[in-house]
Amino acid sequence: MKAIRLKGSGGLDRLTVVEMNEPGAPWEGEILVRLHASSLNYHDYLVALGTIPTGGSGSGHDNTLT
Repeated sequence: MKAIRLKGSGGLDRLTVVEMNEPGAPWEGEILVRLHASSLNYHDYLVALGTIPTGGSGSGHDNTLT
């Protein structure tokens, strides 16, 4: 599957499309959704610009938008 990964703040040119492993079968109480299109919302745009902090390393977030 494809994902958009943020390689550090500084602008939209820091966003790259990457291939990731399929997530596998969902667990009980979960569903797997197939997307045909997506977009960045305003919050994601500000994170990419570096205006909003992401919590840094160890926050549990890897700055990947799937």
